[in-house]
Amino acid sequence: MTAFRSFFHHTTLETNRGVLTVGVLLGVVAAVLVLLGPESLRRFDRLVYDFMLHGLGQKPAHPKVLIVDIDEKSLSRYGQWPWPRHLVARLLNTIRDGQPDGVGVDILFAEPDRSSLKFISQDLQTYLGDTVDLTALPKEMLDHDWALSQVVQRGLFSLGVMFSFDGNGRTTGPLPDSGISVTVVKRHSGGQSFFPVAESFVATLPQLAQAAEGLGFFNAVPDTDGTLRRVPLLIRHQDVYYPSFALTTYLLAQKKKSVTVDSSYTWFHSVQAAGTDIPVDQHGFAAIRFRGPAKTYPYISAADVLDGTVSAQVFHSRIVFVGSSVEGLKDSHVTSVDRHMPGVEVHATMVGALFDGDFISLPVWTDVLQAAGALLAVVLATVMIVQLSIWAAGVTLLGIICAIIGSSIALLTRYQVFLSPVPITVAVVFSFTLLSLIRFRSEELRLVHRERQLAAAKDCAIVGWASLAETRDTETGNHIFRTQKYIRAMAEFLLEHKQVDYRLQPKDVDLLFKSSPLHDVGKVGVPDAILLKPGRLTPAEFEEMKKHTVYGAEALAKAESASGLTDETSFLKTAREIALTHHERWDGSGYPYGLKGKAIPLSGRLMALADVYDALISERVYKKAMSHEEAVRIIRSSSGSHFDPEIVALFEIIEHVFRTISQEHADHQQ
Repeated sequence: MTAFRSFFHHTTLETNRGVLTVGVLLGVVAAVLVLLGPESLRRFDRLVYDFMLHGLGQKPAHPKVLIVDIDEKSLSRYGQWPWPRHLVARLLNTIRDGQPDGVGVDILFAEPDRSSLKFISQDLQTYLGDTVDLTALPKEMLDHDWALSQVVQRGLFSLGVMFSFDGNGRTTGPLPDSGISVTVVKRHSGGQSFFPVAESFVATLPQLAQAAEGLGFFNAVPDTDGTLRRVPLLIRHQDVYYPSFALTTYLLAQKKKSVTVDSSYTWFHSVQAAGTDIPVDQHGFAAIRFRGPAKTYPYISAADVLDGTVSAQVFHSRIVFVGSSVEGLKDSHVTSVDRHMPGVEVHATMVGALFDGDFISLPVWTDVLQAAGALLAVVLATVMIVQLSIWAAGVTLLGIICAIIGSSIALLTRYQVFLSPVPITVAVVFSFTLLSLIRFRSEELRLVHRERQLAAAKDCAIVGWASLAETRDTETGNHIFRTQKYIRAMAEFLLEHKQVDYRLQPKDVDLLFKSSPLHDVGKVGVPDAILLKPGRLTPAEFEEMKKHTVYGAEALAKAESASGLTDETSFLKTAREIALTHHERWDGSGYPYGLKGKAIPLSGRLMALADVYDALISERVYKKAMSHEEAVRIIRSSSGSHFDPEIVALFEIIEHVFRTISQEHADHQQ
């Protein structure tokens, strides 16, 4: 039952209200921040996304996809880039003879080939005035672009276009048709606005674009950290949709020429292509799951194809991408698996994913779900802080975090849906930490207030006890307040000038100061006839007077036991020591027990000097008040007999402080 009760924590109503108020505000702020998606949060999302995708492991490259690479070997063998287009035509013709299902040419032929003989002839006539008769030459030798268009016109080829979104493209005339029809199914307003809208473009030469069976865009847009994780599937230009280069190549290979965009539901968008549903995010991008680092897909050198060292049969019934992995051509991307992923392999990876239906879904409803989850998590953290003990809340928090991360992993591994655990986890951890601090601070302030009340009550009790003793002996006047300040002056000196046998801590100074007024509390047990007698006491009466030390110690011991304050730092313990030993003497001639030297507690030795000094300078019915100088002389002469020599030495250093205290708190009759 005790363990069960300790599981819960009951705070004050004020603390609960404060925590609940801050918790509600935190929940709202967390939900809004998740919806706004600050870049710092997105950065963590991407790191977790990359980590979790690595955890899924690598998948093999799809066997129907192949890359023909214009690599360093090819450039060394056939010359620097760009190649004459009759050489490109020869390469593509060889691939086409292998009867592939489709060929994607990842090369942008935006300018005419100036190495064609017709352009060389024009230059000779323009700059040298020479005319060369080329009428007998075949057309493919005169115009390399025409030669390439003839090969492309054989079918199965997809070419590309590069869109610009800032107006920096080189738009010249209308963009040729992509060869793919796009249908948007829309049942609510704004359903088609999530695809990127291009302002201009750089396209393949019209004669080549018109000869190609399909046209797609090369654009690959990295995230703000420069890493490519997603690619756009469709881009709008002048209200016409154009599919990506990889999607176009895949559709033509599948003998399909249509795409359907499903934006029927507010919470989900997908692109349907050749029977495959491709999930896209709110921006119309599809997340790619890379199969591995660069060269995971098989590469064949273009030089080997041109040299005939590779059989054309290797291309049979496959989708072939022609591109370059040469870093100098700057067609590479930073990905989570490789910092130099050739652009041509990005297209190959996309087609492999289309074959496998292997996409990571980033649904548009994730932000709303994460915002709701963050709000719920903060509310739950608030309830934990209010209701549970700190260890129980910590264990529960750990369980919640494990559940959030486990759910995210399960969604990714089982359904290939990525729901980042970062926003909800950050919200619950941050809110738990902040609310815990608020609770602890509120409780701390409450305890400090209570301690102050207790301290005030304790001070009142001390003054009350001391005043009770004073009522029995009214002649003592301000004796209690003066001795209290003498004690503090000596204790503060010892605190500042530490010695091994007289070492005090700051808390000891406070204990001595607050306990010293009770040094004569035992006088309440001495009969009035003895306590108030104006003349010298008889030996028997003096023996009775001595008992006030024991009476005081016993009373304080009972109070200490009843209060439960039995530790070494209890002010009642210190008061009991002072009451019992402040009449003991250094040479052992004191009372009640005749303690000697350092057997007398330090508190008693300090009080002995303070008590005697004040008695010497104070007027009583049986004596006149002495001067400060005379009191100092008597105390100095009693060093080693009545008083601890070290305490007397201390007194001599600060005796001016004693004088000031005695003057400020002098009795009225003085």
